[in-house]
Amino acid sequence: MRKKKPNLLIIGNPHSHPSAEAFLGKFITIVKEICNKAYVISGDEPPNYKNILWVKLRWHPKKKVIGKFINFIEKQIELIWIIIKNREDYDLAIILPTSFIFPTIFLRLISKKVAIFVAQKPNSPLMELLCKLNCRFSNLLIVESESVIKNWKIGKYKEKIVIGSIYVDTNFFKKHKEICERENIVGYVGILNERKGIKELVKAIHLINKSKDKNINFFIGGNGLFKHLVKNLAVEYENVIYGGFIPNKDLPNFYNELRLFVLPSYSEGLPNVILEAMACGTPVLATPVGAIPNVIRDGETGFIMENNSPECIAKNIIRALNHPNLEQIAQNARVLVKREFLFEKAVKRWRELLKTIRGKK
Repeated sequence: MRKKKPNLLIIGNPHSHPSAEAFLGKFITIVKEICNKAYVISGDEPPNYKNILWVKLRWHPKKKVIGKFINFIEKQIELIWIIIKNREDYDLAIILPTSFIFPTIFLRLISKKVAIFVAQKPNSPLMELLCKLNCRFSNLLIVESESVIKNWKIGKYKEKIVIGSIYVDTNFFKKHKEICERENIVGYVGILNERKGIKELVKAIHLINKSKDKNINFFIGGNGLFKHLVKNLAVEYENVIYGGFIPNKDLPNFYNELRLFVLPSYSEGLPNVILEAMACGTPVLATPVGAIPNVIRDGETGFIMENNSPECIAKNIIRALNHPNLEQIAQNARVLVKREFLFEKAVKRWRELLKTIRGKK
């Protein structure tokens, strides 16, 4: 006899951000296929499906550390109150913010099964400690690849770790231009902050512009704390363009103008941007963090830089652009995305994952 589809509680990020919204949108598009009903608590509104109910919970980040921490505690208390009010309406819970330990503990106390999503590591040692404790209390840990297990050093929980990656819409993100038809443009899009290695990227561009390789142009899109660094760079150099926030609808055209996409992050899960760029036939240069090494194999499906020092970024940008097999590497990357990150495959993975959660004691 076939089991009835479960009712889910999904706790998303309470802060609103384009990348968090994009991830939530893809995740909910999968979830609506595999559950009876889902209650989504998040800052961003999920896609509108008949079996998805949104409970808005949004915070506005504070500047001071103490303010951030108080806000962090307050929102989890508010979450617990929502959980109590709706406790009869869901069977399982999936928590996307890895550090949200208090909802996990409370859900376990009321005999609900909990899976937490383990992706990018936080910068704060305190937040990392809370994440590690949350890994201990949850029934299941969801990671996007084997590399994340190694990066987080959570191998001791291997009995309750499962792979649960998202998908790329290859009908939307697709190649319009061959590499040989593109100008020598290196690009980045995303949050402009410390974790993404933006300071190092800016310094790397300075180094390249001071060298003999001056036929390289740069296009940087996004917003964040380091926006001023990129804007100043664009004022200083004619070969640097700051594009501001790039809407999702414009991203395929953005990727198709690039000869190389660069992501010099300190920490990642499995970034949407690298899969989107690969689907558009754009080679990717990235640091070996999070799930990236499981997708990008240097010289085969992209390029890996040893670290994100400005010197290393600059050296590898030039190496990648001058690689004799750049067209083939771009093609290999497109094939990988179409083979491993289609919507149908993601639905199948998450359906099996839900079965695993339900079977956990």
